[in-house]
Amino acid sequence: MKTLAKKPVAALALLAMLAGVGVAHADEAASSNLSVTLGLKAWNNEWQTWNDPFNTFNSSGWFGTASATSLNPSLTLKYGNAFISGGYMASTTYNVPDTNSAVTSTAKRKENDISIGYYIHPQVAVTLGYKQITQSWGALEFVWKVPAVGVSVASPVQGTNFFMYGNAAVGNASISHPSSAFWTQWKLSGGTYTTSEVGLGYSITPKFRLTGGYKFQTLPTSTEVLNNTKRVTLVDATRGFVFGGSFTF
Repeated sequence: MKTLAKKPVAALALLAMLAGVGVAHADEAASSNLSVTLGLKAWNNEWQTWNDPFNTFNSSGWFGTASATSLNPSLTLKYGNAFISGGYMASTTYNVPDTNSAVTSTAKRKENDISIGYYIHPQVAVTLGYKQITQSWGALEFVWKVPAVGVSVASPVQGTNFFMYGNAAVGNASISHPSSAFWTQWKLSGGTYTTSEVGLGYSITPKFRLTGGYKFQTLPTSTEVLNNTKRVTLVDATRGFVFGGSFTF
């Protein structure tokens, strides 16, 4: 669990930005003053979660794992070297088997984010933004709110239409949870949210691009009570291959 949580943090040494902002490109940063970019990504992800309301917490902090494909549209407005961007993970349904029983829970997730950014170099942008993650287990809803900072990088492959890209973000998450006595007793609090994505892209035209990469996201949550014996950090992790396209007007 600790190893998984550290992977995105290590990626920040090379690249960081708010998830969903999109890919930074050198020619976009140096192009006309105003541009609009529409993007869409499909994330074939595996979600490993602790949030199973039908069981009590176990010592590992992990519960079931489920896979699904989410659609993530985005919109970016850029003027000169500055930009504002928003992204959304459409509500996605997961059937999560509980590792401690034969119960399978149905959960839904959605995410949205917004950020502002600035190109400090034609291939490097820094960002400041806000992300919200909502997980629903039937009538139970958990919401994490994350102010995040980061950068994104892109580098063309000389002599080709290919480019390499990467982005990552880090932020301190807060959590709101059901107000029932059962959930209040756990005294849940947020932790350090991290996300990273690396991949390869291809410019079909200067305005139309395709990308393919791998994305990893962690969302730790701590509890002061675990079966009234000890405090643990429960890590929610999502990872998988992501493919997308974008068009700039």
